[in-house]
Amino acid sequence: MEVPTGVDIDELLATRDVPCVSLFMPAHRKGAETQQDRPRLKNLLDRAEERLLGLGLRTPDAHALLKPGRDRLDEGVFWRHQGDGLAMYLAPGWSRDFRLPYGLRELVVVGGRCHLRPLLEGLWPDQPFHLLALSLSGVRLFEGSRHRLEARELPGAPKGLEDTQRFLVVEKQLHAKVGPRRDVSRAAVYHGHGAGREDERERVVEYLREVDRAVVGAVGRSGLPLVLAGVEHVLAVYRGLTSHGNVLDGAVDGSPDDLSEGRLHAAAWPLVEPVVVGRREAALERYAQGAAKGAAVTGLDEVLTAAAQARLDTLFVAEGEHRWGWFLPETGEVRHHDDPEPGDEDLLDRAVVETYRTGGSFYSLPREQMPEGRPVAALARY
Repeated sequence: MEVPTGVDIDELLATRDVPCVSLFMPAHRKGAETQQDRPRLKNLLDRAEERLLGLGLRTPDAHALLKPGRDRLDEGVFWRHQGDGLAMYLAPGWSRDFRLPYGLRELVVVGGRCHLRPLLEGLWPDQPFHLLALSLSGVRLFEGSRHRLEARELPGAPKGLEDTQRFLVVEKQLHAKVGPRRDVSRAAVYHGHGAGREDERERVVEYLREVDRAVVGAVGRSGLPLVLAGVEHVLAVYRGLTSHGNVLDGAVDGSPDDLSEGRLHAAAWPLVEPVVVGRREAALERYAQGAAKGAAVTGLDEVLTAAAQARLDTLFVAEGEHRWGWFLPETGEVRHHDDPEPGDEDLLDRAVVETYRTGGSFYSLPREQMPEGRPVAALARY
C-alpha cells in the first residue's frame, strides 16, 4: 500500500496536458470480494472512455491515454497486493495510482486537472505523533500519523539498562533474579531489602533519564504528542521524570520489545485520535463564534472566491456530495450544473484544493454534522 505524501499531492496538482482522468474505487485485501476489484476497474475505465469520446477526443488518443490503466487489469501481482481503496490518475503521457489503506467511493471524473478530494479525505485531518517503545532491555522511537509509523534514529540512547554508563554500584546484599529480557514485567524480581534495592531503583531512574535526554534531543521542539509503549511500572517512572511537554494519557500496555510496527501503530492511533477529534470540535466552535461575528463564509461562490484569494482558515465540506460546474478565479465567475458537463469540475473539490494550496485546514463531515446543515462552509482568516 502507498500513503500519499505532500510530494505526491504536489505532483498531482502540477499542470499537465489535458484531459485528466481520475478514478476511485473500493478495493479488498483478501477474501472472495477481491474478485470484484478487477471488473470494477474495467467498468470505470470504460466509463472514462465514453466521457473522453464525448469531449471530442479521437478513439486512438483515448485508448492511449487509458492504456496504463488497462495494462493494470492483466497484472496479477498488482491485484494480489491491494489495500482498502484504489485511486488512479491518467493523463496524456502520465499516470499514477495509489493502493490506499482507507476505503473510497466509486467515482469517475474527467476534467482539466486531477480530482483530489477523495484522496485528501482519507488523509485529513491527521495528527503527527511520536511513539516511544520503552523497556529495561531496549528503546525504540517512531514517528507516526494516521496511516503510517516509521522508525527514527535515537542518538545517544542506551541500548538497555545494562548499557547505562552512569549507574550506582549495586550493593552485595541485593539479589535479583533476572527474567526473560522480552518480558519487562519479570525483568527484576528483588530479594532482600535496604540500600541495595534502593540503589537498583536509582539505576533504573538513571537509565530512564538517559533515554529521556536522547528522546528530547531527537524530537526537539516539535510539540508533537508522545505515545508511550511499555509496562506500567516502567512508564510510571518515565512519566515522572520526562521533560517532554506533551506525553499523552494512556499507553500501549505490555512489553513492546517483540511488537511489530504495525501492531504498535494499531494500538497507538486510538490514543492519538482524540486529539484530532478535539481539534475538529474546536474548529466547529470557532466557526460558530465566527458566524456570530460575520466572519463565516457559507455560499459556494463566496467560498471559492475566498479560497482562491488565500482567505480561508478552515473549510468544512459535506461527505460524498458534489457540485458540478466551473469557476474563473480571475473574475470570480461561477457556473453550476446539476450533472457534470464537458469541461466541468467538482466545485467542492476545487474549494478543497485551493484551501490545501494556501495552508488552510479541511474537514469532511456527514451532512448532519455540517455547520447549519450546508454542503460547504468556511471560516475566513480576515
